[in-house]
Amino acid sequence: MSSIEGAIHGLSVNARERERVLRRLRKAIRESLRDNELKADVKASFTQLRELRSYLSKALQLAIDSCKEASEECLDLKTLLEFNALISLDKEEELLLKLMKLVKSEKGEILRQLISDLENDLRDIDELKKRVLNYLEQAP
Repeated sequence: MSSIEGAIHGLSVNARERERVLRRLRKAIRESLRDNELKADVKASFTQLRELRSYLSKALQLAIDSCKEASEECLDLKTLLEFNALISLDKEEELLLKLMKLVKSEKGEILRQLISDLENDLRDIDELKKRVLNYLEQAP
């Protein structure tokens, strides 16, 4: 399996895993809003999304480094990045903004740190989306 094929497979797995984690986070946020308390699932999902975003960033870098010509594998990778990455990042950003609203209504040092982490993650998401869009515009 070539490195591009590996990236395609990895992105497919990453997309399914991100969807699963996003669903779990969405449910935990709903429950937190209903009960007016932050659930442990929120923090765990938040951490998993950060790890998945890191993998997505590595796959994007592989695409940038490896796809200099318009091969079928590169087009497949470009399509995966376009649909899975951007749509997933938009969903993640939306959920993190909802989570930000939830934690800003709470008090406490732990939540202040979580707000700082959320702000950093939102900046990371924005930067990764820009990198994906830039790659898609310039890809062969």
